[in-house]
This record gives sequence, C-alpha cells and structure tokens, in this order.
Amino acid sequence: MPTVTVAATVLNEVDDIDALIESLLRQTLAPSEIIVVDGGSTDGTWERLQDANIKDPIVRPIRDESCSLKNFPGPIARGRNVATRAASTDIVAFTDAGCTHSPDWLANLVGPILDGQFQYSVGGSYIDPNSSTVWDV
Repeated sequence: MPTVTVAATVLNEVDDIDALIESLLRQTLAPSEIIVVDGGSTDGTWERLQDANIKDPIVRPIRDESCSLKNFPGPIARGRNVATRAASTDIVAFTDAGCTHSPDWLANLVGPILDGQFQYSVGGSYIDPNSSTVWDV
C-alpha cells in the first residue's frame, strides 16, 4: 500500500501544536511521517515539536527560519516546499497549524488517490463549535 506524509508549516503555535500533532497521530490511515516545518518560533513551539519527535519518531520537525515573513515572502508556501522535498513518500497531505482532524480525515482525503481514481485531492474546512480555534473564526 502506498504511504502518506502529512506536512504543516508553523510559526509560534505553542497553544495549538499539541492538538494538531495528537489528531494526526490518531488517524485511521496512519501517516508514515508527520513533517512540521517551523519558521523560527520563539514561543516554545519548536521545543514541543522536539518533544513530540522523542515520543513518536514519525513526527519530524524541521527548523527553517527562511519560512518566516521576516526572512522571505510567502513563508507558508516555502515551508510546504521544504516539507515536500523532505518527504519520503509520493503522497503528501498538507494541513495548517490551528487545525485538528477527525480520525478519518487522512483516509477520506487521500482515499481517492490510493484507490487510483484521482491524482490529487483537495479538502475543505469543518468548524467544530465546541472546540474552535482562532483560525476557525
């Protein structure tokens, strides 16, 4: 079966990063790796990512300070490119900091690709009124 990488670009997301990582680790279709590109966080996000890597080595933090507006235009796109180059799989699913995902998110997102029906897939947003984040607003 083909394997899948999940990737995100973050900057100063200490309040949300644990929930994102936990939701990705609970996926029914387990990702082969979770690559999180940190653009130079100063709020403890980087340290949380390092701790997540110690707990579960599929979490692969990459610190690249060029993925920050202070160093380069378009930091989110740049971070996604860094993650794509680092991925060890042919399929890469992207998410954003501030998000959490239901356990079937990844399976639903990449299922049509794995089934050979499509070459790519795009997902939308779902706002949980009981646990929304600033990004949901």
